[in-house]
Amino acid sequence: RVSVRLLNREEALSVCVITFADDLSTPYIAIGTAIIFEDEDTPKIGRILLFRYKNGHLNMITEKELNGAPHAMLAFQGKLLVAVGSSIRLYKLSSQTHELTQLTQYLGHIDCLQVKIKDDFVLFNDLMKSITVLRYNVDDGKFEEIAHDVHPQWSTACEFFDDDTFICAEDGGNLISCHKDSGSTKENERNILKELGLCHLGENINVFRHGKRIFIYTNIEIRRIV
Repeated sequence: RVSVRLLNREEALSVCVITFADDLSTPYIAIGTAIIFEDEDTPKIGRILLFRYKNGHLNMITEKELNGAPHAMLAFQGKLLVAVGSSIRLYKLSSQTHELTQLTQYLGHIDCLQVKIKDDFVLFNDLMKSITVLRYNVDDGKFEEIAHDVHPQWSTACEFFDDDTFICAEDGGNLISCHKDSGSTKENERNILKELGLCHLGENINVFRHGKRIFIYTNIEIRRIV
């Protein structure tokens, strides 16, 4: 068991295990933290702490100060993808200086809460602006917006169904499925996510995970089927 001591009023919000493109043989542990004050609606100070685990010990490699709360982080194409406050940011680790360097960011939202990835695509949900789909352009090294939901949902979670279909949960206990019309010849139709359906669960959804249904039949049930 290994523990990390944080600063006064500092809380851990996100964590992920990552191997960076410049050092594929070494696994790192990234922890996103924020300084919490009771009179602040949204944390304004945060950090990314990067550790290397070796011989039963966590060794801090570097830290990155942030101007917001890192609500979520994922390993993405050998880089660190982080939802920080109102932005989605991408960091790389320098093999020489062992410092985290920001490569690009996407701005223009209220509070980005979760982030999911599929190939070159990035899906994230915002506190008030529902879900948005980005694509990371490797050649330009930048994010470009592909489509977004125009409805002001107070979203709590999001996930990919496939390349063009997504699901979002909002604070009213509803699940909302959306579709991206990639085949449309009109740009305004391709850029707007269309709602496919809504399901009221009456429960708050914190996270989605892909899974499979497994059916277990008894001998009696098998004989009945045969």
